[in-house]
Amino acid sequence: MEKEELKEVGKQILNIGVAVIVFAIIQPLMKNELNVDVLVIALFVYIALTLFGAFLIRKGR
Repeated sequence: MEKEELKEVGKQILNIGVAVIVFAIIQPLMKNELNVDVLVIALFVYIALTLFGAFLIRKGR
């Protein structure tokens, strides 16, 4: 992959991480249906996606 492609893929992965936060944490929190197991898994997924996305963006510089 070219450097610019790596940056764009990294940005999209960061966007997916934000979607995980919105759909797995914020939306159930607003409905008072938050589950601790889902919260923990969503946080780990968000952290992993953020780190991977940041790595790709950094690699694409």
